[in-house]
Amino acid sequence: MDNTRLLAAKSSGVSVQANAHNLDDAIPRGVADRFRALGDYLPVSRVPVIENRISGQDAVFGSKYPSGSMITGWKGH
Repeated sequence: MDNTRLLAAKSSGVSVQANAHNLDDAIPRGVADRFRALGDYLPVSRVPVIENRISGQDAVFGSKYPSGSMITGWKGH
């Protein structure tokens, strides 16, 4: 849910392995427990987790980059 390290690796020519997930992929319960910061709600997909993260950003950044980043859709090549 954070592409910062992947982007840094790509920019510096470092090869990395990472797991990619679609927004609507289910979050395993053991992983979902990490996102209790959302309250008692246990998220079942990545959508509410990412929306919560974006809403915590500076208002200008969130308005300018509603997907959470200026770079989206990179396939890792």
